Amino acid sequence: MHIAVCFDDVADRKQLERLLDRESDKRKEKTGVFYTDSYGQTKKLFPKRMSYDIIFIGIYGIENDIDYALSLAKSGVTAPIIICSEVDGYDDQSTTSLPFPKNILFLKKPVLRADLSAILDQAEEIKAHEEKTIEIRHNTDTYYVFEDDIEFIKTSGRYIVVHLNDQTEVSVLDNILNFYNGLYSFEHLVLASPKLIINASHVAKCSAFKVKLKNGLSIRIPLSGSAYIKKAIKNIEEKRKSNDN
Repeated sequence: MHIAVCFDDVADRKQLERLLDRESDKRKEKTGVFYTDSYGQTKKLFPKRMSYDIIFIGIYGIENDIDYALSLAKSGVTAPIIICSEVDGYDDQSTTSLPFPKNILFLKKPVLRADLSAILDQAEEIKAHEEKTIEIRHNTDTYYVFEDDIEFIKTSGRYIVVHLNDQTEVSVLDNILNFYNGLYSFEHLVLASPKLIINASHVAKCSAFKVKLKNGLSIRIPLSGSAYIKKAIKNIEEKRKSNDN
């Protein structure tokens, strides 16, 4: 498990590293060894944020740390983000109206071994139910999106264009088959043809040679693609019913 510690205070940072080493020994049979990288500045952490299973923050004071944690979550980080602060009252999210994502947790400083162990238990629970993101590399930007943020992906010349449900279109220098090979764990995304991926969860109606998306857009597909999409829709419905029960 890879962990980032971003503290401005060197003593606090070293203390947390020591406690994490002890927790690593205790948990290695379940989670594997902890590998910890330390940062004294958030700007150095940000480019590597997607590499970590857990991120500890304690650098700017509680208000700014919350803003930074929210920016991490907004940028695609679904791993647990643990804000460490001496300030009381922020560890209970029911006492504040701030819209904290479920992966943002709070830990009181100075960090005690029992408190760290408890927060790591919470982090492991979050990791167990973490929704994976998909990395989309544009020429100048990198997007991290959830599976159902994607409506469909279509070939356009030497590029593929990823159509998101917020109307964003992201061009990627790649081909559909190669891109699809990285999506094996995402069951809603169906290879409808060598030039088209359809997200079955966004399909309103599927006929032999056409799908109509919930946004009203119609897209032509081959007969074989129709069969794959209908199968994916059936699996989605069955899983939804199973979860409801």
